[in-house]
Amino acid sequence: MISKRRKVFYVFLVFAALAAAMGTPGIIEGYKQKKAVDSAFNAYSDALRSGDYAKAFQFCGEAFKESISYETFIKQQREATSNLGRLETMDPKDIFVHGKGSPMKWVAVIETLQVYERGTVHLVCEFHLENGNWKLFGCQRI
Repeated sequence: MISKRRKVFYVFLVFAALAAAMGTPGIIEGYKQKKAVDSAFNAYSDALRSGDYAKAFQFCGEAFKESISYETFIKQQREATSNLGRLETMDPKDIFVHGKGSPMKWVAVIETLQVYERGTVHLVCEFHLENGNWKLFGCQRI
């Protein structure tokens, strides 16, 4: 049985943790942004898995689109499926979301495994928050 003193301590500890979280807007906003980038990553992954490359390309940011054309993007996706088979899953292993500055600039780094029928590709993808939407900045094989 927990003593009355210990109960009071636990209640105080929970209250202090909640007060700290509520008093730190960055923590709350970071949580919201993590949920939003998870959603964007999942939609991008779903589009790639279904072969809807036009939709997947819509999740790419301006810097990405300046570095690679739509046609090249499609060519790369088709080469991957030609060599490795159908893309079965994109499994995010680790997600790091960071905001900095004023106004806040948000960046997310996602380590993911692209699992194909005949192989797996290990990637690190970077997403940036652009005009209120998370957009792919780029991916690199590791």
